[in-house]
Amino acid sequence: MTVRYRFELTPVDDKVRLLVIHSRLGTRNEMVGVSGGWHAHLDVLAARLSDRTPPGFWRSFNRLEAEYEERIP
Repeated sequence: MTVRYRFELTPVDDKVRLLVIHSRLGTRNEMVGVSGGWHAHLDVLAARLSDRTPPGFWRSFNRLEAEYEERIP
């Protein structure tokens, strides 16, 4: 099975919404890790685009991975 991902950009007022769709992950553990990873990377991107110092990636990733561990059945 090939993992797939795509990005969708949608205008929203004077901004752009970025939707990341990552599918065909093989296991729940992959889903949890990939979800935390994308979320942490996108938090860094959002901070950079807002001229803010991004959060520490690994600290964010660990926190987010724990959150996704709770969210994903």
